[in-house]
Amino acid sequence: MRQLPAHALVYLIICYCAGLLALGWLVFSDRPQLRVEDVALGAGLAVAAAVCQVLVVERASTSGQRSDHLTLSPLFAALLLLPRPMLALVVVFTFIPEWYLRRRSWFGQIFNISVYLCAAVLARFCFMRVTGDDRLQNSPVFASMSALGILLPIPIFLATQSLMLAWVLKLARGQSFRTSGLFTRDSQLLEVALVCMGLSFAVCWVINPIFGLLVVPPLVLIFQALHVPNLKEEAATDPKTGLANMRHFNDMLARDLERVARSGQPLSLLMCDLDYLRNINNTYGHQAGDIVLLGIAEIIRRAIRGSDVAARFGGEEFVVMLADTDRADALRVAERIRSQLEATRYDLGSAGGPIGATISIGVASFPRDGRSIDGLMREADLAVYQAKREGRNRVVAAGRISRELAGDWAREHLMPPVVAPTVPTMEPPRPLWGFINQATRASINAELRTARAGSRPDGGTSGKRAAGPNGASRRSDPSPKILAFIALIVVAGLLGLGNSLTFTNVPWWSLALFASLTVLSEQFAADLSSRGRVSVSIVAILAAAFLYAELGIAATALAAAITIAVKARSPLHRMLFNLGMVLLSAEGAHWFFETLVGAPVVRASLAAMILPAIGAGLIYHALNQLLLCSIRGLAERRRAWQIWQAEYRWLWPHYAVLGALALIVARGYVDYGVIGVVALMAPVAMMHLSIKQYMERTKVYVSELQRVNNQLTDSYESTLQALTRALDTRDEETEAHSQRVTRYTELIAKRLGVSTAELNDMKRGALLHDIGKIGVPDAILLKPGKLTPEEQVLMHKHPEIGYGMITHIPFLAAASQVVLHHHEAYDGSGYPSGLSGANIPLGARIFAIADTFDAMTSDRPYRKALSLRAARAEIERCRGTQFDPGIVDTFRAIPDAELLAIREGLGQLPEEAVIRAAGNLVLMPG
Repeated sequence: MRQLPAHALVYLIICYCAGLLALGWLVFSDRPQLRVEDVALGAGLAVAAAVCQVLVVERASTSGQRSDHLTLSPLFAALLLLPRPMLALVVVFTFIPEWYLRRRSWFGQIFNISVYLCAAVLARFCFMRVTGDDRLQNSPVFASMSALGILLPIPIFLATQSLMLAWVLKLARGQSFRTSGLFTRDSQLLEVALVCMGLSFAVCWVINPIFGLLVVPPLVLIFQALHVPNLKEEAATDPKTGLANMRHFNDMLARDLERVARSGQPLSLLMCDLDYLRNINNTYGHQAGDIVLLGIAEIIRRAIRGSDVAARFGGEEFVVMLADTDRADALRVAERIRSQLEATRYDLGSAGGPIGATISIGVASFPRDGRSIDGLMREADLAVYQAKREGRNRVVAAGRISRELAGDWAREHLMPPVVAPTVPTMEPPRPLWGFINQATRASINAELRTARAGSRPDGGTSGKRAAGPNGASRRSDPSPKILAFIALIVVAGLLGLGNSLTFTNVPWWSLALFASLTVLSEQFAADLSSRGRVSVSIVAILAAAFLYAELGIAATALAAAITIAVKARSPLHRMLFNLGMVLLSAEGAHWFFETLVGAPVVRASLAAMILPAIGAGLIYHALNQLLLCSIRGLAERRRAWQIWQAEYRWLWPHYAVLGALALIVARGYVDYGVIGVVALMAPVAMMHLSIKQYMERTKVYVSELQRVNNQLTDSYESTLQALTRALDTRDEETEAHSQRVTRYTELIAKRLGVSTAELNDMKRGALLHDIGKIGVPDAILLKPGKLTPEEQVLMHKHPEIGYGMITHIPFLAAASQVVLHHHEAYDGSGYPSGLSGANIPLGARIFAIADTFDAMTSDRPYRKALSLRAARAEIERCRGTQFDPGIVDTFRAIPDAELLAIREGLGQLPEEAVIRAAGNLVLMPG
């Protein structure tokens, strides 16, 4: 608390006093006769709020620590349902378990209690002024369901707690309202959804306490959705320290440089390099080094503001961007980081007591030291070099002295450029970070160009139809089988309406209400990976079915089908399919409900209807997904069961909950009319909108993770290709051998039906099968004649050498089995392990044939290449001894044209190239 600025301390004291006054008003202004029901409800809500506060979803972001939790729901329910003294106890108790378990600061927890006490008192007072009573069950508002009385506490409660939190962040951490993250659309939508869920619980509790439990599953769904943004943070942060990674840092720095260039504001960069981290690792172990790295990361995080960005630059280097900060202020921040680290000691347990560490920091400022990312980082790096030269553990600003050390820095850090004798170069050597920044900016610019072109992250177009030969848009026409299936569904759905669909005494206004709710639900439906949509329209559809049977089903199904068709611009056959699907699903659900209940919603007991309503939701889901997966199976030639298992199985709990909510909405309409429906649907809609926001963000984050993963995979594959080319170049006899055997292996494995993941491992193993020859002397590897027994022993070690080189790399762990066993024989006569039969990994058995075939069909100094026929005959001769008989049979079925295509370097051939290769077969020697 001593570290807080003076104005922040004053604000905290004011909030403490306000919280104390609010607590006094709740405890002493009213002393009702507490009932056992009130005490039990208060205890339950207190425990629920405390659990929600402990189960916080925390994520380290580049702007600080962000926390999300569900505490608002039980607190708002307590605000509406409990007597004032019980409400005060719930608010105070909510934060005690978190303080005990997570060791939060006492002044922070008292501030949180004060915030929620003030918000609860203001909301409770406004509710009392509008309704005449301060509890929902005692208030006339529940009899009339006044929208103002129900909804007014929501903005009062949320605005009070958000503003009080925002001001303390501004005064204590320097975060503006914009950078605090409290007033973003997603944050506000989440808070409104949580408060609406608390309101829904309160209303359901007053109707019937059992119905209050129906709010729990939606809250669990929201809690799961809160974990989604961590995907983005994982893509933008360094996994070890929690700071930003360099890709995200370069993105943020480029954005801020553009901003300050326009506004004329300063900007500074800190380059921080830990001193003697290698000595710490060598003396105490790498775990000790990791402890120090985490410590300096935490010191940097505490020393900067929310608008600043810190990143891990390398093994022991960190870089910090200080927005709107001139050189003098940047030097003060750097000195604060340096002095705090120097004064910190890290306890390593058995390592012999606490140890300390120091850091050297270079400071560069915009525009004085540079106007670009490369310029600022170069100047800051030179300043760090000067600090190291002057004795370490110091802060140095970029300037003339550091620039004069550029030559020494280059000679110490950079390898001399390799230049061919006949090709002179004038380009000076560049630091590694220059290439990193250039590659990063190129990637960012490529993404921007892609975004401007209107392409989607998944590679598709922006929702446009595919272009035909003349540029006209077109859609694939459905097959007659699909059209017949759609017609069957529509006819069955219309027949299911039966003779009860009459148009006398039609409740038009009621049907219009539920049809409108269906339209709104479908308008805000969430897409599921471009393969379907999920919405809460089932609540309106089933509620209308429970109330008006077939008439309600017809009205809401037609509204849903038309809305989907208009929004997605679907052709007529798709709209008819949606209509038939909704009709059949709703009719099946209504039949199930009516059979079990046997009485209209108006007269039946709520307790007797809750389980049939849940079952109706599940029946709706089963029929809906059966029809949807069936037509997708016809269109995609897949099994409907596999589609459901892969993409829709996780939805069934949602439909169970939504079926119960449909019953509550129907009963709310019977008891309280339109206002009852609106009040009960509002929490459901807010829950769905909140989840929809997170699902949409999930697509972006997952797409970003996939893109980064693809880049890493491409980098790995490029490295492997370069390495194998270097090996082939060393062994001139087998130039391009690794590339060819990889293609042969792929060709055989695909015919055996190997999975994609296993196939990729086999290809990498084939590509690297001879990497162990790095450990074989050139005199043996390049010997033109026959090897002596001693030389053969050394040559036979190359599988084990290669295995030892790559088995510890997770990316190549499976591929290392091919490297180790590619010289095993099916009868057990091979090396190095003498494995036989199925004990030899499948990839190694496939590769053995590919390797032998390529060796026989390639020229060698001691013989000419064999023909394809002769090579096939030799492989057939060794069937069951050297090679797996089943794989030999598969290899024998491969046409000569495909093998020759690889032999001639044609790769994966189009049809005409295969024909051309087949025509060349006659040119091979017989």
